[in-house]
Amino acid sequence: MVAGRHPCPEEMEAYEHVLGDAMAGHSSHFARDDYVEEGWRIVDPILKRSASMYEYEGRTWGPGQVDASVVPPDGWHNPVAAEPESITEPGVAPVRLRTM
Repeated sequence: MVAGRHPCPEEMEAYEHVLGDAMAGHSSHFARDDYVEEGWRIVDPILKRSASMYEYEGRTWGPGQVDASVVPPDGWHNPVAAEPESITEPGVAPVRLRTM
């Protein structure tokens, strides 16, 4: 940004545009103080909470330590994955499945 020249908005990059507006006193790109403070009042307690982290094997439902608080009363439905060969149904052409 050149201090002695006033570039057109088309010539400025986004950061220069925001800085120019801030220096000119245009507040349309900025949040009000009370809005920012209210946001932090809501979010800060969540960020300060500590969460327990548990390791678990890949391709499983997750760590057993959280089952009591997460698993539905009827348990999880564990679908059986089809073999990645082909699946055929009566009247339907075979479908080739890919695994990732």
